[in-house]
Amino acid sequence: MKISYQVINCQKIEKNLLEEFIILEKSFFKLMKNDLINSLSQKDLLYAFFDKEEHKLIGTLAIKWIILQDYVIVYVGNGAVETHYQRHHFVNTVLFDSCFRTLWKFPGKKMCFACFMATPKSYNIAQRYPNHFPQKGTKIDDFTKQLMKLVAQTVAGEGKYEEQDDIFLLTAYKKMNLVRKEAVEGISSYDGYFEEVNPYYKDGKQLLMLFRVDLEAFLTAGKYTLKYYMQKIPLKLRFH
Repeated sequence: MKISYQVINCQKIEKNLLEEFIILEKSFFKLMKNDLINSLSQKDLLYAFFDKEEHKLIGTLAIKWIILQDYVIVYVGNGAVETHYQRHHFVNTVLFDSCFRTLWKFPGKKMCFACFMATPKSYNIAQRYPNHFPQKGTKIDDFTKQLMKLVAQTVAGEGKYEEQDDIFLLTAYKKMNLVRKEAVEGISSYDGYFEEVNPYYKDGKQLLMLFRVDLEAFLTAGKYTLKYYMQKIPLKLRFH
């Protein structure tokens, strides 16, 4: 299996790729075509993953840069990966690549990543990155909360999210079966916190998570990205 990816300006996506994007996203999210196009148009870069042998789009993630003072928040959304390919580390590839792009585009600024998480399975990535918010047993500071509220206002918009102290929940699609049944059965979060603060996730509510980027997080993303590429190199070349 050979997998490749492209990084594309969201304002310059070709028609054929856009149609593939819509088909893939609609297989996961019960949203209208115009809603998907509008959501993508608000992002900056699309990461499109392809199965080179099948000649098809198999996964997507998009990022949006949000600026506040000396911070740049890299918001990651529009995530959909075909079930057969979900064992690959597409998220880590995006984090690692977009980190370099952000450092180049916004030199000198501090960096955070943010996303809305829909299931305990998606939340479990937080276990790899200890410096995340909200976090069980931790009270976030006022500035971190300000960053999170800016993400909620920018991505969701007024009236489409709930704010409960340190918790921000995206509610725009809660009546549209956003989370597929098979994605919520038999999976729990590693510390039980996701279900505690977002008990209605099965109805589509998504928990906003913010990750501070430090050396540990950067190296972790790099490790998983390197592992992903090493798995793609034939053994005879890897150990020649």
